[in-house]
Amino acid sequence: MSDVYPGQFRLSRVQLINWGTFSGYVDMPIARRGHLITGGSGSGKSTLLDAMSSILVPPVKVHFNEAAQQGLRREQGRTLASYIRGAWRRRENAETGGIASTFLRSKATYSVVGLTYDNAKGTVFTLVGLFYLRAGDTANAQVQKFYGMIPASVDVREFEQFLKAGVDKRKIKSTFADGRFSDQYRVFADYFRPRLGMRSEEAQLLLHRTQSAKSLTSLDQLFRDYMLEPPTTFAMAEEAVEQFDDLRQAYHRVVDVRAQIDTLQPLVGLRDQRSNAEVSKAHALEMKRAFPAVRDSLHLAGNRDHLAKRKSRLPRPLRRSRPKVMAVLESLRNKTLGLGKSAHGA
Repeated sequence: MSDVYPGQFRLSRVQLINWGTFSGYVDMPIARRGHLITGGSGSGKSTLLDAMSSILVPPVKVHFNEAAQQGLRREQGRTLASYIRGAWRRRENAETGGIASTFLRSKATYSVVGLTYDNAKGTVFTLVGLFYLRAGDTANAQVQKFYGMIPASVDVREFEQFLKAGVDKRKIKSTFADGRFSDQYRVFADYFRPRLGMRSEEAQLLLHRTQSAKSLTSLDQLFRDYMLEPPTTFAMAEEAVEQFDDLRQAYHRVVDVRAQIDTLQPLVGLRDQRSNAEVSKAHALEMKRAFPAVRDSLHLAGNRDHLAKRKSRLPRPLRRSRPKVMAVLESLRNKTLGLGKSAHGA
């Protein structure tokens, strides 16, 4: 058992198959006390570190060879697909006039990356990344990915038999029954992090950043962005901003309601005026319907008074002889009626 931090998982072995300019199989033991990777420009230092990043860093956050690619667009630099293809130079295409990459592996091909971790107390895990590209495919979105963690030191050449025409996931799972595999990186990372002693994804990103430390502008940036936990005041500030926004919206709603009240307030008085007008209208209609009868009644009463006054002005003898006159008139009327009947009979 090693006396260098026993119980702490440390990288003990790196294995590559067809990764970048490393064609074929490469097996590199890593010293537990520390390992220095040195070499001239283009010797493969960044290629080796990027192989580790392909397993230890979420695909959406990995930046291959970041230290040497500051200022380049991501599609201009190294990518997972270019590593699988073995891109080794870019030159002008005589036919199209564009810049094209030259590949070591232009047909259907695959890459395998294996990282073995040992805690110096008898526990070993191997993380494996399997990547496959069909003939003609050169985009990251076209890469078939399969990740796994096996509780042993494994020779990654054992996976080549399952990569002849794509990734044979079913046979891999049945062959390495004690391993855990997934084509989803999040599932894979959630499984290996707690077993290797990583508390969160930030530890993975810190490792990735330290591998490209040339891109750091200061140590402050390293500590602030990758080592220190975000202070609770940030969350409190965000919550305060959200609450202020809620209060502002509530204030605008109150102002709007007040404006509605001011606009609608006159309607109460107008409603009362209309109700009074309706009552007056109904009363006027009733008066109109009753007017003829009242008018006739008043007219009759007036005529009676007028007749009574006229009668009172007649001479007394004439008033006394009135019954006699009426009898004479009645007699004359009867006679007239009788003469009419006689003439009719003759």
